[in-house]
Amino acid sequence: LSHARAFDLHPGYELAAGADINLSARERFESAYKVVVYDSINALLENESPEVVVIAVPAEAHSSVMESVLSCSGKPKAILCEKPFGVSKSDALAMQEMALQSDVVLSINYMRRFEPGIRAIKEQILANKFGALRHGIVWYPGSFLTNASHFLNQLEFLFGKIESFQMFPTIESNIPDVAPTAELRVNGCPILLASSQARDYSPAEIELFFEKASLRFAAGGRRIEKRAVVADELYSGHRILSDEMETEESSDFARVQSYVVDNLYKAMLGEADLLCASQDAVDTWEILENLLLKPSRRNG
Repeated sequence: LSHARAFDLHPGYELAAGADINLSARERFESAYKVVVYDSINALLENESPEVVVIAVPAEAHSSVMESVLSCSGKPKAILCEKPFGVSKSDALAMQEMALQSDVVLSINYMRRFEPGIRAIKEQILANKFGALRHGIVWYPGSFLTNASHFLNQLEFLFGKIESFQMFPTIESNIPDVAPTAELRVNGCPILLASSQARDYSPAEIELFFEKASLRFAAGGRRIEKRAVVADELYSGHRILSDEMETEESSDFARVQSYVVDNLYKAMLGEADLLCASQDAVDTWEILENLLLKPSRRNG
């Protein structure tokens, strides 16, 4: 429903219809938006001619739904697909080619790339406001493919290509879905990607340590906290992080989907580049597969 609300509120779109195989989901959608909701994508495409289609189904169905969308007589101008964009790099590449051959704009919903606070931080990193990156740590909850992929994509957005990586052996545990831990290298600096393995709540954050400051993307990115490096008043000659925390780059995370759909709208009009194109998701899949398939090797 979050995608639908963002489209419904945007002045450039008109929400036309929805589709879901689940009856209760269809009833909720219809009640919320007062539009017809079909029981399958094929039924929707037989009766509607949408200019934009959102693919928000489980990852294993991304490819089949996209094929249905692109093979219909009135194919759309654009598609917004949920991450991680299929179930493998080869799956993502095949969908990327489908969209390219159909001349359809394809955006992937790695939403942190669209959030204004995170984008502002990227500009400050590029301007060297914080100095050189030294090291960092990422805590991700739950599924490696579903949740760690978000943070891998964000790191590549902020710093460019992840240069190398090494998976640590997974500790045997009776906790379901124990997720792996890895060391990444970005700009030559180590960043630990670690599963929080939390069953009671979902710690999800990135903390980065630079030459002049630290940055913390807290609560999944809902808050962006900065602490400057200052002289230690207790020990002469030492430098520490300030107790004062700056949060002026406050995230607008609650409205992040509005930025996703607005960027897609502007890209369709030729007024902006996509902030997360299919190739960005393919690059993330490359890292995911190398981490999962080559746990004992360092790449780079």
